[in-house]
Amino acid sequence: MNAPDIKNLASLDTSPNLLPCLSRLAQLQQESVDRLAVQEAAVAALAAASQQGKPNDPQVQLQTVAHHLQVPPARWRNAVELHLIMSH
Repeated sequence: MNAPDIKNLASLDTSPNLLPCLSRLAQLQQESVDRLAVQEAAVAALAAASQQGKPNDPQVQLQTVAHHLQVPPARWRNAVELHLIMSH
């Protein structure tokens, strides 16, 4: 994959929490991170979400990030599971 160009990096300005969030997730999972690869994946994720008409959809963004980084996709909990987790 080519390095992101400057105009694509501007899309990160519209979602300034994405990169820190991805870095924190990697840290919590004790994974080493290739910052350039994560940055490229974040740019691609924001573009994909925007193209699908869902620019603020974290599921679309994380699906694209996972695809670009060649890691398993996120497993989303449903509302019942979250309620059970939060009530304990």
